[in-house]
Amino acid sequence: MIFDAEKEHTFGVAHEHMNVDYSSYEGWKVKGKVETVLSRGRVVIENGEHKGKAGDGQFLKRGECVKI
Repeated sequence: MIFDAEKEHTFGVAHEHMNVDYSSYEGWKVKGKVETVLSRGRVVIENGEHKGKAGDGQFLKRGECVKI
């Protein structure tokens, strides 16, 4: 991950990668933004755009939840 600690970012559904039309963080302004994400040496997100393809990921089986 490459993180720009000085870049300002405003949260909003227009910038998110979810299939919903709302965000609890809509309009929040923060300082710091992820610029690039790498997986196994390959760029998968760059400038907010997904560059990966189907099959790039790996399923990680989750263990048992803690019983309360």
